[in-house]
Amino acid sequence: MRTFWVPVWLLAVSGPAAASPVWLAGGEVADQSAYAYAGAVAPLGAGSRLGDGWFQRYWVDWLRYTYDGAGSEVTARAPGGEVAAGYQWPLREGGLEVSAGAVYRKTGLHPAAAESPVEGPRWGAKLQGAAWTRRGPWRFRTIANYILGTKAYWGRVRTYRGTGASFWPGVEAVALGDPEYDAVQLGALLGRIPLGSARHLTLKAGVRLDREGGQAAYAGAELVWGGGPAPGSRRP
Repeated sequence: MRTFWVPVWLLAVSGPAAASPVWLAGGEVADQSAYAYAGAVAPLGAGSRLGDGWFQRYWVDWLRYTYDGAGSEVTARAPGGEVAAGYQWPLREGGLEVSAGAVYRKTGLHPAAAESPVEGPRWGAKLQGAAWTRRGPWRFRTIANYILGTKAYWGRVRTYRGTGASFWPGVEAVALGDPEYDAVQLGALLGRIPLGSARHLTLKAGVRLDREGGQAAYAGAELVWGGGPAPGSRRP
């Protein structure tokens, strides 16, 4: 059975270290699939701040996809969530991050598929790493994660170019999959579109190619708000 898997995304703090939580929401749609999420990333423990020290992440999401089953089209709906903790190291022109957490997803199939390996509730442990840096007007971000048990993986590389305009143009490449599905996504971005104080939007669109030769256009949006700088922060 062919499955489709969508990862949990992460905010990589690349501005001044934040003393307050950062909130995130967004989604992505493609042929025969849709994904939506909301989450928060906050400092964890005294003396920590986003971008420098311990942090905690909370996430809820919803996934829908369809595939060809035994003679009929099957629709899957799969709400899920994550609780994770990790550590961030600030660097002169960027930073590094590692985290670990528990993930949960409950997949319902319509019509139900006999002996399906994905239907029903599933728990897993997720390992994740990220890095970000800048070179002149350019910003580079990379992130990858792996879920133990399901053997699902996801990785993304993004680059933006800071401009004097009200958005940053960029590109992204994504690899994702599990034992039954592998795909890559190649797309263009308009990042950091301002929506008022401490809010910005990223828009993206591109093409997804899977190992079976299928291809589909995708489009999405990511909203980030909150996360004011910590007093005395010296992050660039």
